[in-house]
Amino acid sequence: MAPDLPEHGDSDGLLDGDWGRHGLARSVLAFLAELGIHHGAFVGASVGGITSITVGVLAPEVVRSLVLIDVAPRMEAAGRERLIEFFTKVESFASLEEAAQTIREYLPSRKTVRPENLARSLRQTPDGRWVWKHGLGRRQRRTSQEAPHIGRAVDPILEGLDDDARTLTCPTLILRGAKSDLLTEEAALELADSLPRAEVATVGSAGHMAVGDNPATSISLISEFLTRHPPAASRPR
Repeated sequence: MAPDLPEHGDSDGLLDGDWGRHGLARSVLAFLAELGIHHGAFVGASVGGITSITVGVLAPEVVRSLVLIDVAPRMEAAGRERLIEFFTKVESFASLEEAAQTIREYLPSRKTVRPENLARSLRQTPDGRWVWKHGLGRRQRRTSQEAPHIGRAVDPILEGLDDDARTLTCPTLILRGAKSDLLTEEAALELADSLPRAEVATVGSAGHMAVGDNPATSISLISEFLTRHPPAASRPR
């Protein structure tokens, strides 16, 4: 299952307006309950990884194994600033080609960015322009306008994540893009050292968008890990 988180993709926002990681995690638990899924392996990139950690804290019996893609409690401020700027510097695009050019500038190592594929990530508005299917940019843009003194590199979604992550007991793979400017090797190893059953793997020729940059290696590493730690396996006592 690959659900769109609230305010991501084609999902609506949360009714209570709580866009923090706990609100996102509760929405995932509600999603699982609706489908009758009692436990599983969780694979989350960036905000999806933060949400998966939080699900593991709120309901540890649900998360049997965990893959975190280029995310940890300690993220580099410069990299977060650059990512937020990517989502906020342009409110909308006149065409998918214009959006593709913006992505090429943010991801210079990405060999091809096909405009026709971006319809999965952008939504066309009634005036014909295209906007991201991602609430982060819109929220950060409003924050910058309403409270510019806060600073965009200060991310409240990371608050308390360090302490929460240290309580995880399930097998965990921390997958890091070799060229990531958000997650350093040191920070990945730091998280792994704080967990009882964690390991780190690196995706070569990849940045923060590791799966998109190098899908073959990413999928191979994830599949190998989940083969060793299947979600149906019994939890240690």
